Amino acid sequence: MAFGEQLKLVKELCPNNKNGTQILLGDILSVESPLKKYTKMHGLYGFWLKKEDVPDFNTLNFKLEVKSKVNEDSHKVSWNWNHEEKYIPLYIGKSTVIGERIRQHLGAISEKSWIPKGLEGNFVYKRNSTTCQFRAGLEQLLRNTSGLVKPGNQNALDYFKDTVIIKILEEPGVENRFYLEDYSIGYYRPWFNIDAER
Repeated sequence: MAFGEQLKLVKELCPNNKNGTQILLGDILSVESPLKKYTKMHGLYGFWLKKEDVPDFNTLNFKLEVKSKVNEDSHKVSWNWNHEEKYIPLYIGKSTVIGERIRQHLGAISEKSWIPKGLEGNFVYKRNSTTCQFRAGLEQLLRNTSGLVKPGNQNALDYFKDTVIIKILEEPGVENRFYLEDYSIGYYRPWFNIDAER
């Protein structure tokens, strides 16, 4: 695949581009989830925040501290980029079973993923696997706001159900998926793809 073709596909991952499939988070959470259709699909997916629809966007918590599984190092991060965009990239991934992978991202996060930090009720996120990162990121955006009381609370999905869009692009080639995911992460710089391991 030529470089120009790669860039075109990467740009199609944004909800601004009408190619591919777009699903609202709230529709996935419904009883008749549309994810069943994508269980056997291979490709890329992205979670995007539609900023104009987020209640009180500027009151969200844009600070995070991540901890490595390998050592005790923790790193402070501030999600202070992409605020001016209409669609803010939250997380980008690839899978050979997209529907199942997205379902995993929405699953409950164990409170063991969060380590208490200090006396103010703050937590440090310790990644168990990449499937935890999306939910952990949503929860962190609501940390110390009125929306979320503690890790694992369902409020994170409920709060963002009308503002998060999932974009899916089919890509059968394993090598193309591998490099397109990396290229997309570098191009868009999604907030939740950051962890202490990379």
